[in-house]
Amino acid sequence: MVHPGDQGGVSFLPDPENFKEGGSKMMKRLFCVLAIVTGLILAAGCGNVLAGENLSFSTFDEAVEGLNTPDKVLSFMQKNFSNSFHEGIVSYSPEEFFRIRSGDGKDYATFFSYILSRHDYEADLVIIVWEGKDGKKGAFSTTLFKDGAGVKWFQASDKKSGPVTSLEDMLEKIDTDLKDRKVVGHWVLPPGSMDHRKPEGTAAAGSRGESESYATFEEAVKGLDSPQKVFSYMRNNFSFKYHSGAIAYAPGQLFTLKKGDCKDFSSFFSHILQKHGYYVEMVGFTFYQKDNKRQGHVVAIYKDDDGQLWYQSNFDRLGPVKSVKDLLKQEGVIVKSGV
Repeated sequence: MVHPGDQGGVSFLPDPENFKEGGSKMMKRLFCVLAIVTGLILAAGCGNVLAGENLSFSTFDEAVEGLNTPDKVLSFMQKNFSNSFHEGIVSYSPEEFFRIRSGDGKDYATFFSYILSRHDYEADLVIIVWEGKDGKKGAFSTTLFKDGAGVKWFQASDKKSGPVTSLEDMLEKIDTDLKDRKVVGHWVLPPGSMDHRKPEGTAAAGSRGESESYATFEEAVKGLDSPQKVFSYMRNNFSFKYHSGAIAYAPGQLFTLKKGDCKDFSSFFSHILQKHGYYVEMVGFTFYQKDNKRQGHVVAIYKDDDGQLWYQSNFDRLGPVKSVKDLLKQEGVIVKSGV
């Protein structure tokens, strides 16, 4: 345990009005039409991307650095990932998806939008809600992005469709392709988001929520007085850039640089929460990938206003969890040592 602030394809979701973890029967019914809707959405999609290019990376950090265009990310996903549905409304983290190489539409969208955002591409994770003639509802995740030439496209699974002129144009095209279903709602999330539920307090479709701006670190510490505000601020202002070593930037330094990696984000997050009286602890752990390569990650476990334990991983809130042991179990890794 590390003290707070230390430096050292298409997936279908339940009824979007409820988004409860239950409803397995509905999930199974929705999954039955997965292939049909995927084909419809991708009917206008482009063909092979970067055919013949060999994109191979031994670590996630290498992949983030090497996949520096939308077409490279799509090509990498086509050649390395396979479609495997898993229930729930939270995607795998981009790192986890890179490791296991198997997931569904929400995992592809999270991975794709995350990588693009790290290379400063304009990318939005869009959750689209549809309703069939029988009244059944479902949702899927996609990424609306702008390529290097400034042209907008949208991603679904490992393909891109378009071009489109705007979010509204994308929604119209999808609505047309759905044929016997219609688009009835949507919301926009920051790139790389893992929790695809509609944000609480969203005033309108596509709302991004808090986007505070602070001139000084002291102002940020004072203004970011809840976990939700810190998450929102980090998503809108920080980007991922790995730096070697086990020493994090000081929270004030990250505020200035705006770029860092997992240890920096957890240090910043935990430092600010502690200043506002929240229980929070940083947790660092090492694990081994299937190829026996040793990797490390740093997160922060904290108690929200309702007394529930959650944990922060980069820009995402994950959980809930009951303990650090439960956290590590949810991360899905075999822990060899801990900090």
